[in-house]
Amino acid sequence: MFHSLMPLGLLFFLLLASFSPCAHGGDGLVGVSVYSPPDDSGWINVKTLGAMGDGITDDTAALRKFRPENPHAGATFYFPNGTYLLSDTLYLGNKRIVLQGESRDGVVIKLKAGSAGFQDRGKPKPFISTYSKFMDSSSSMGQAFKNSLINLTVEVEKGNEGAVAVHYLANNQGTIENVNIKGQGKAGLGFVTNWPGPSLVRNVRIEGFDIGIWSTIGQYSITLENVTLMHQKEWGVFNKGQALFFRNLVSENRVPVIRNCTPTTNIVVVDSEFKGGGGGIAIDSHELEKSGRYAFETIVPGLYLRNVRTSGYSSALAYKIAGKQIELPDGLVAEFSSIPPVSLLSQSRATLKLPVEDAPRIDLGSPTTWVSIRRFSPELVKVKDTDVENWAPALQAAVNSGAEVIYFPKGSYDFLNTVTLGGKVKAILGMDSTLSSINWDKGSDPVFRIVDNGQPALLIDRVNDNYGKASRYYELASNKTVVIKNCISGRFHNTVPGGRLFLYDVCGSGFDLKNIAVWARQLNPEASKKVPDSFNIRIQGGSLWVLGLKTEYGRTVIHATQGARVEVLGAWHYHDGEVGYINENSQMTLAGVLTSNGRFAEALVRETRAGKTMDLKIPIGKSEQNAFNGGYRQYGTILPLYTGN
Repeated sequence: MFHSLMPLGLLFFLLLASFSPCAHGGDGLVGVSVYSPPDDSGWINVKTLGAMGDGITDDTAALRKFRPENPHAGATFYFPNGTYLLSDTLYLGNKRIVLQGESRDGVVIKLKAGSAGFQDRGKPKPFISTYSKFMDSSSSMGQAFKNSLINLTVEVEKGNEGAVAVHYLANNQGTIENVNIKGQGKAGLGFVTNWPGPSLVRNVRIEGFDIGIWSTIGQYSITLENVTLMHQKEWGVFNKGQALFFRNLVSENRVPVIRNCTPTTNIVVVDSEFKGGGGGIAIDSHELEKSGRYAFETIVPGLYLRNVRTSGYSSALAYKIAGKQIELPDGLVAEFSSIPPVSLLSQSRATLKLPVEDAPRIDLGSPTTWVSIRRFSPELVKVKDTDVENWAPALQAAVNSGAEVIYFPKGSYDFLNTVTLGGKVKAILGMDSTLSSINWDKGSDPVFRIVDNGQPALLIDRVNDNYGKASRYYELASNKTVVIKNCISGRFHNTVPGGRLFLYDVCGSGFDLKNIAVWARQLNPEASKKVPDSFNIRIQGGSLWVLGLKTEYGRTVIHATQGARVEVLGAWHYHDGEVGYINENSQMTLAGVLTSNGRFAEALVRETRAGKTMDLKIPIGKSEQNAFNGGYRQYGTILPLYTGN
């Protein structure tokens, strides 16, 4: 049962349920809150560029030396604790640029008070920018891979009313993680240049500014978890057309929490709390009076809320449909869909509500105890008359040595045969390196085989297999827990049931899952019909929970069989090919699914139960209302909620 709005405005009320927003925590994945990399990490210490970090010296000129020697390879810039004072925009380059701080509170990158060019709110200017163009309609960047800000604070001092603290553009894989953004200006975090996303914003606190999160671009979706908004002057989030997927969004404000300005937006908010009221509106539409009475106010056709608590408002939600405005009372919104859930063969319209887990904390110990792969020698191999260094024997030797944490100084490493991750290893730290299978010729053998070794979990962090050829990159031959984080690598399969897999900000396809529990935040599989036998996600039994999913190129998104339980909270699909989702004798909840720039030619969902099959088909058109009585999206459709249980 849930709140939902019928086309005629009929309201269904859900019995109140327990409210349990998750607590904000630090990053339990890396296992260290203070991050001092080894000297041979391959990261660039900004002190070597001449930055002082003393809070007095202007470090603008020094930090503008950020341009990497090889733009394709990118660079990771390391900030030791200190205050880095700047007086102008810091442009980082367009792709594969990572800013890594020693600690979130110890590293402060600060815009000096009254810096030139930042005073006009009508002509905003970025402070830290991950893309060289800003609010430029001619921009068409969709390959800003890996751009990230990690473990630092960005501060804008007074007298910079037009400043956007962080202008962020990343595609496929990129994160803002363990970051504080505070101060005064136009906005704290901006998604305002073509085209941001998919990317992950996690463990972020934004304090001050006129707008906390400012989004003006209609693609490709942003996933946000554990985000706190405080003391904004106008809105917590201003959104114009983007697909935003929130979990554990906490707002402490006297202003609206979320304002939407277009009827084509796709919003998912779960496990969140909005405190304050008095002038606050959590989701607000430009077509409604800015009354300040509502926690949510919207005409958005794609809106799904679950376990959201509002306090201090006269109404929790105002929703405009068919010319009528409907309100929900202030308090707990246990579950709400902007239209009733769509079901096919299932008799139940209840959503799955799969239990959500965070990855376990993996204690990495002091970086002085980590073992560099370069302590071991690669094997020189001829590949098509070219000498190639095969690093598989070196990694196998490192594992067999008993090393618990193995790191790869930033660079590129070829792998030509399988490595068994046994020994005592509990973490492989890529340091933003490429561990490539581009020359793989071992058929379906995996590049990395994960086995029992007495360690309860294995972390694989910041590893890339750009355009690799191995059909299986990871094989889990154990029921242990695996955490894959900030990686461009997929092609995961398991041979033993009962394991657990956590995915954070991962771009990769070919997930072949059998009786395993999976939790994914920002997952971007892109299997192409042009590649024979490619696929995105197949799951037999077990469970799959996803917050933020984006695909393209036409392959089926998820094929669930043998009683699998699947829940997707927020998705964006470029699709013009196969059936989108296949629910075959399984259970599936899809909330906030958007298709754009194409159609699911056969069906959006195909459900099979007890020998009977039924398709959910959608008319797609530029001026055509979709099948769910919500608004249309140009060349696409929004499905607020499907239940097939």
